[in-house]
Order: sequence, then C-alpha cells, then structure tokens
Amino acid sequence: MTNNEYEKMMVEAANGRFKIEAVAAQIEAHQAVPDYLNEHRRELITSIPKLIETHGTLADTCRETGLNEMTLSKYRHDTKCEQHVIYNNRLMTHTKTSPVIYTKRGVSRNDRMKLEGL
Repeated sequence: MTNNEYEKMMVEAANGRFKIEAVAAQIEAHQAVPDYLNEHRRELITSIPKLIETHGTLADTCRETGLNEMTLSKYRHDTKCEQHVIYNNRLMTHTKTSPVIYTKRGVSRNDRMKLEGL
C-alpha cells in the first residue's frame, strides 16, 4: 500500500466517522426535544376545557394541539365531558344514537354505521 492510498483511506475513514457522529448528534437532539402529546399524556387531560385552561386561550390551544378552533369552541363549555372526551390523545365525540359509542375523528361514515349496527 502506498502512502497516497493510505492517506486516502484515512481521510475516508475520518469522513465516515464524522458523518456517524453528526447523525448521532442529530438523533440526540431529536430525542431531547419533548414530544408535546407524551408530555401532556402524563397530566391526564381528558377534556377541552382543561386544555384551554392549561394553554390560556383558544388560539394558543389550537396552535399547540392542532385541533380546529371551531371544534375547540364547540366543546369549551362541556366541562362534565357529556359530549366529548380526550382518550389516548384522540378527541372522541359522543354520537346522538348511543350513550356508549364514541367515534374517532377521521372514521368514515360507513365504519360508523357498522359500529352502530345500522
């Protein structure tokens, strides 16, 4: 092996090591950023009024959670969770026909009909 080949091999090894260290630093930085939903999961927030109380305003709650402002305003007075509940970080709304079944946001109409047995 010539000196030139050896130097080239060492440069490639150093570049690879720096790339690995850069990726490791990115992974550490990503893991250090607290996940919003996991952070608030520990607090057991189960209703929109509690979310609004935690964040202060409807606009701040909307920005932090990603929920629509109209949805937040619709359920902001439902303090006893008679029409909605937040379970496993999902908003569940009460259906009109059943006192037990809650529907997830994004469930299609056909799937809801199957759940309700219609």
